Amino acid sequence: MGRRKDKIGSLTLIPRLVDEHRLRLETNLLNLGLFAATNEVETLRKTEKEVTREGYTLSVAVEFRCAPELGLPAMADHSKFVAFLKIVDEDRASHGSGVNTIRFSCSRMVQKLGLPPNRGLFEEIARWGKRMTATTIATRQVVYLKPGKMYSHDCFHVFDRFGCTETRNLAGIRAKFGFSTD
Repeated sequence: MGRRKDKIGSLTLIPRLVDEHRLRLETNLLNLGLFAATNEVETLRKTEKEVTREGYTLSVAVEFRCAPELGLPAMADHSKFVAFLKIVDEDRASHGSGVNTIRFSCSRMVQKLGLPPNRGLFEEIARWGKRMTATTIATRQVVYLKPGKMYSHDCFHVFDRFGCTETRNLAGIRAKFGFSTD
């Protein structure tokens, strides 16, 4: 029996199985260790290691701090952050460039998470925003500044500000629940 010959020039497209947003996130915040796989409430997480750059051995470090009542971000917060990045990318595509204040409704965030809406989830998203705003990241020779082509010491918050707006109708029933972040 002869071998079957495939046509030259025919292509089979394979669907992309990896989310581009997740890849971009993993190369940034996950490499720093922001989202920990733990159920414990942590208020401080520190990582320090030796790296070699251009023949020199350097000590690099990253430190995460947060208020005890909120705790540091965990893997449960990772999905909310990915949903937030998708909202940012959609807004950037529709406006042509990024805007400093990102405004989004809770229902839009819930839709990006792929979950059915419920009151507890709305409150959890508000708590997530507070946690991300309260988280301070201090780095030593970790953040790369592309214009100067160098690494820097840096201290910053994940969000500068996170606000919730709630609209109620005359009967006192919540009609809209939205967020804004800088």
